[in-house]
Amino acid sequence: MEIKWRKAVLSLACAASVLFGAVGAKAEVIHEKSLEEYILSQMTSAHVTGMSISIVSSEKELYCAAYGAAEKTTRDYILGDLSKSFTAAAIMRLAEDSELRLEDPVGDYLPEYQAISDVTIKDLLQHTSGITEYEVMSDIQAKGKKGSFRYANANYNLLGKIIEAVSGTSYMEYVSDNILDPLDMKSTYSLENISEHKGEMVTGYRNYFGFPFAYKNAYNAKEDWMQVPSGYLVSDVKDMGNYLRMYLEKGGKVLSKKSVKTMLSPGVSVGDDQGIRKEIVEAEASYAMGWIEKEVAGERMLYHTGSVENYTTAMILLPGKDLGISLMFNGADALAGQKLIEQLEAGILAIELEQKPSSVDGRAFYAKHVSVDVAMIVLLLGAWVPIFLMGFWRKRRRDNLWSPVGIGIDAMVHLVLPTILLIIMWQAMPIMWMRRFYPAIYYVSLAVIASLYFGAVVKVIAMVIYALRGSGEDDEEIEDLESAEEGQSEKKEEETVEPKEKAEGELSEEKEEKAEEGQLEKKAVEAEGEKNVEEERSEKEEEKTEEDRPGDEGEKNVEEERSEKEEEKTEEDRPGDEEEKTGKGKSEKKKENTEEELLNKKDEN
Repeated sequence: MEIKWRKAVLSLACAASVLFGAVGAKAEVIHEKSLEEYILSQMTSAHVTGMSISIVSSEKELYCAAYGAAEKTTRDYILGDLSKSFTAAAIMRLAEDSELRLEDPVGDYLPEYQAISDVTIKDLLQHTSGITEYEVMSDIQAKGKKGSFRYANANYNLLGKIIEAVSGTSYMEYVSDNILDPLDMKSTYSLENISEHKGEMVTGYRNYFGFPFAYKNAYNAKEDWMQVPSGYLVSDVKDMGNYLRMYLEKGGKVLSKKSVKTMLSPGVSVGDDQGIRKEIVEAEASYAMGWIEKEVAGERMLYHTGSVENYTTAMILLPGKDLGISLMFNGADALAGQKLIEQLEAGILAIELEQKPSSVDGRAFYAKHVSVDVAMIVLLLGAWVPIFLMGFWRKRRRDNLWSPVGIGIDAMVHLVLPTILLIIMWQAMPIMWMRRFYPAIYYVSLAVIASLYFGAVVKVIAMVIYALRGSGEDDEEIEDLESAEEGQSEKKEEETVEPKEKAEGELSEEKEEKAEEGQLEKKAVEAEGEKNVEEERSEKEEEKTEEDRPGDEGEKNVEEERSEKEEEKTEEDRPGDEEEKTGKGKSEKKKENTEEELLNKKDEN
């Protein structure tokens, strides 16, 4: 659906171009269909959400379109380094008007910059002043070798000051009056005036950890590295088409043919500047005046690329084909995305040179970001390891708090290491430059360094506290630990003894139960003995009664004897205590003897 919509937009744009006589006989030269298909198929791989393109000849606009989030061709982008060519054109205009000469020394116009007082205006235009890439306006030292190419924003910032000094007006006023207005570039202005053009900017994106985040640029009057003359002009592709046509027209209404030829003539070799040699297409390169020259597929190509925090741009001149190409993208990612955008630019250039374009390698984006992200996470976690291991550090240092070896190790980890990292960061690139173009690496690096320094603060505070508390408190802590260990051992012993005590308790309970049973049995025997005594007493009374009462007692006694024998037998068969049996046996025996005595007495009678 999105592709169809884009095609519809392109068709309308092309139809409009035809209606206004923009396409004409050279429509086939731009290879519109191939161009459209290539851009639509490669934008995603290049991780581009929005872009605009314009192709012009010296006579007219041949092609103009917006893709994705760009929505329309009149949306604005920050030009970045493309701004330098406007500054160079303004200098050439002043030279034409005899306001200055390219051989004039900078000291004639800017005496406050003593370090470069003998540097010429031409040196600034061609980056051979000796000023290095990261030098800022407040500290111009020209640390490089004069005469050798060294790309630096400060060169063009100084040219902007010269324009103001010579013209007596602001840089933007002079550029507007002498370049923008004659070319009808109504959508071109400086970042300083961005508040007057709300809603006209395409949303730009910065990349953090491989993810794009919307970012709005704001003008900073104190900006010391990149300023309007070197990178902060704003425009759209239609205006840029008009600007490129001026060069293809050999100056048009703005410059003379001689001035354009001077600007675009082969300049100085970029030497070993691999960034310039490899951008868009890898080839030998020279820097003219606000333009870079290369030869591609037998064609002379003049171009310049631009990049700020959230936009990427490029402009290309192919004089042999009478073509000018403007490209603008709504994102910037110096770590990985920049190379992919350059691949997309190279593919578009290849189509215009009637060559087969190469596909954009989107996998390189993820490979680069994932590897860097993992490295940053490992570094950040590593910086916190000493803090996480404070317990181990305390035990190790408790007995020897001021150990020279221990203090040396801590100093290496928490002072020397982060300081070395800071130095490496500064040597690799200035902090402000890293913050602009590598924001994720910048913030993680600061977090790693801050974490290491923070570990030093934590350990110093801990050492002071331990020193103030003294060894007495440490001894108390040791005693507490020993008490805790003794408590644990006692608990283990209790856990071991408990089953034994439980078993002994059960055994004592059994003994008590048996003792109670024995007492009960004893009482039962005593009760039985009392009963026997009562029975003997009763028998004696009965015997006495029998002696007094006549009658036949023999049978009764025989029956009683039989009954007693049966009872005796029953008692012998019944289970019970031996003592009870013994008691009963004695009782029965006594009874039996008593009965025998009674029978004997009876027989005697």
